[in-house]
Amino acid sequence: MYYDALIIGNGIAGSSAALFLAEKSQRVLLVSKGQSLEETNTEKAQGGIVYRGKNDSWKTLKQDILNASDGSALEKSAKVLAKIGPSLVKRLFIQKLRVPFEKDEQGEWDLFQEAAHSRRRVLHVKDCTGRVIQKALHEGILKEHLIEVKKNTQAVGLILSNRYQLSPQSRYEAPECLGVYLLDLRKGTITPFFARATIFATGGLNSLYQYSTGGPWNTGDGYALAHRAGAILQNMEYVQFHPTLLYSPEHSQTFLISETVRGEGAELINHEGKAFMHKYHHLGSLAPRDVVSRAIFEEMLNQNAHCVFLDLCHAISPEKIKAIFPTIYEECLYRGIDITQEPIPVAPGAHFCCGGVLTDSFGHTSIKRLYAIGEVACTGVHGANRLASTSLLEGLTFAFRASHDIIKNPAPKEQPRIIPFEYAYGNPPSEAILESMRKIIQDTMWKFAGLIRNQLGLKYALEVLNGLKQQAVQLKNQLGASGPLLEFENSIDASLLVVEGALRNPISLGTHYRSDSSMVQ
Repeated sequence: MYYDALIIGNGIAGSSAALFLAEKSQRVLLVSKGQSLEETNTEKAQGGIVYRGKNDSWKTLKQDILNASDGSALEKSAKVLAKIGPSLVKRLFIQKLRVPFEKDEQGEWDLFQEAAHSRRRVLHVKDCTGRVIQKALHEGILKEHLIEVKKNTQAVGLILSNRYQLSPQSRYEAPECLGVYLLDLRKGTITPFFARATIFATGGLNSLYQYSTGGPWNTGDGYALAHRAGAILQNMEYVQFHPTLLYSPEHSQTFLISETVRGEGAELINHEGKAFMHKYHHLGSLAPRDVVSRAIFEEMLNQNAHCVFLDLCHAISPEKIKAIFPTIYEECLYRGIDITQEPIPVAPGAHFCCGGVLTDSFGHTSIKRLYAIGEVACTGVHGANRLASTSLLEGLTFAFRASHDIIKNPAPKEQPRIIPFEYAYGNPPSEAILESMRKIIQDTMWKFAGLIRNQLGLKYALEVLNGLKQQAVQLKNQLGASGPLLEFENSIDASLLVVEGALRNPISLGTHYRSDSSMVQ
């Protein structure tokens, strides 16, 4: 099978790229690991997407991005995002897909304020923006006859020109990505698919941690596959933790309390009912995420507590809470917490990987014809710390840039003779074995590569993860390749990338905090 573009991942980045390409008559294969097109990071995004506020400008947004990153973001990429991102929101989501973003009584956009933003500029659909955007993208894709969708399908390896062609001369040339081996999770078959261009839009890795905001599909697949293919990755130590996950130990499913709750006036308080954030930052509860996450972590340690609290009920009326945060209100009520009457118990959780496969501002990776967009990519926009609600905008913006580049610079059509995938399909290990090893990864990453790191803990984590890697390879040799086992191996490799990056970087900055280093940038 041959396509103009093969896109792995169907969140905002992958789906937007598919729509942009189909608009220009490109034949696209869109691949999703999930059973439905709703199993994405985008679907879980509550707060919203950055737009343009009153008395706002791209220069102001760019500066806010740089400030939130503590000066570590790449200015060129931040400029691209700030200049063209909001216009793409208008073009795709407002005009074409007609996403019903909230308006006020005067018919103007009802924009949220979020931490480290100097303006109200976040478009939202109550507190379930990502779900509505994902639904609109899904519906748009199904209308496009040039977009073929494969669900329950997992990318398991890149087809590189210097590895899999039988011509000996190709081994001495710079590698190009000619396509991907895809595993059909229902049929148990591994098949090569070819394309002029391949786009990784595989999302993040937060499920590698014991506490996280994402779904179980966030296993770092794109990072691992790109790394094994020889692509350059950057900033993998910069894993952003969201400060406020609902603390509800009797429920296994995590639930995010959006940053917009603090933007609307909610205050973080400890078990004594005292506000504490001004001890840590002059912006108090609206400080950047990394600062708030570590402050909460410190308060929990100091008070030997499992959580702190987010007091919204004293900030706005019960009616307004129900109107603008209906999803959060209903979920908390389901778990026995009436947020119109009592504070919300919260704790930090792994949220977003600010690093990834290194790209330029058009999504090019270090491997020709392989693009990366969305969370799996490192465009430099986020540096060491992401500004709230820029993730959806980044996925959209660089989806457009990559699509434009693919259309403008079409690669030749090549369908080479290749050798089969290196492993035959096999039965997975028992779920009990895989689950026990997943828990080792999550516990190790949370304790030693989480909010606070040091050399001793990171070296211990490295030892544990390398041991798990050996076990995964042994199981693959014994049993063959299967979806669950290959996904588990991806989890190990992605974890190793984070730990190795953290060990190499002694400088505390943004989301990467080394307690054993006096080197603070």
